[in-house]
Amino acid sequence: MKKLITALMIMLIMFGCTNKRSERSSTGKSSLKMYAVDVFLNKDFFRESLLTFEKLNDCNIDLVTFQTADKLLNHVEENGNNTDIFLGLDNSLLVTVLQDSLLKQYESPQIENVNKNLIFDKSYHINPVFYSPLAFIYNKDAIEQIPSTFGAIQDGKLKQSIILTNPNNCSIGRNILIYSVAAFGRSGYRHFWRSIKNNVYTVTDNFNESYNMLLASEAPIIFGFQTSVLHDVSYKKSSRLKAVIPQEGSYNFIYGVGISSQTINIELSKKLVDYLLSISFQHLIPDSIKMFPVNTEVPLPKEMTELNKENVDFTNKFSTRWLKWKYHIWQQKWENIMLK
Repeated sequence: MKKLITALMIMLIMFGCTNKRSERSSTGKSSLKMYAVDVFLNKDFFRESLLTFEKLNDCNIDLVTFQTADKLLNHVEENGNNTDIFLGLDNSLLVTVLQDSLLKQYESPQIENVNKNLIFDKSYHINPVFYSPLAFIYNKDAIEQIPSTFGAIQDGKLKQSIILTNPNNCSIGRNILIYSVAAFGRSGYRHFWRSIKNNVYTVTDNFNESYNMLLASEAPIIFGFQTSVLHDVSYKKSSRLKAVIPQEGSYNFIYGVGISSQTINIELSKKLVDYLLSISFQHLIPDSIKMFPVNTEVPLPKEMTELNKENVDFTNKFSTRWLKWKYHIWQQKWENIMLK
């Protein structure tokens, strides 16, 4: 009997070892697996920008990218949390991440150089990496008046003119919904959505789809990244797309990074988070992906400093606890108004 028990224990140990992901690659170097959300209009950015980290730390990064954060999280739900780093989780997903215990807590020492207003997770399960204010993106050749306020896009003259993204499966849609509640209050936001319903041309599943429809002139206005218009100027040498933050106030869409709760590479994972917040990585962000870096030591190009800003910032108006309690109610009411 003792021999049988011993044999069973050995088999269990061997089974556990063979199913535990190795922290070294086939080359013998340390290895990190990263799940990342594709960057808008630059899918190769992470692969190219992480080469420096790999060389400095003599390691390999196994990068798996997803079109949206929702697809990333669906993959984790279906296949398990089998990675070291999550990159691209945004501020609308903090409640989900904390509820599902996906991440380890880690406050990077580089956080001292980050704009404090961009630290949306005070528990430091997610550290901010880059961001853009949300704005109305519009084709200036297709509309007569600049939609500079939330009130302006309620005008009946804009019937069938607005493309939205769905908060049920898109981070931009979720953040815009939270933005509307912050701007109009917990009762007023419903009036806002009712007032623009007839002005909505369609509701898309992701921002890329909305942006491409705007480029194709299917409708003249979308909600999205303020900085997205800089791609149009840089790559297409065009200035027909403009962005304006509503005068009522601003709201930042913030991408972050977190260390998987299941990692066996904790020290190397910490180094990667530190690198992503450092000037070495942050200085690549403005030119490569047309987003704002979170590190305040990074100088901004003129095209970014000239983008309009509003003094009132709604980004951190709601606590994580409040969002956990109320967001699903707001989303359901939005769906009842906009999709039925």
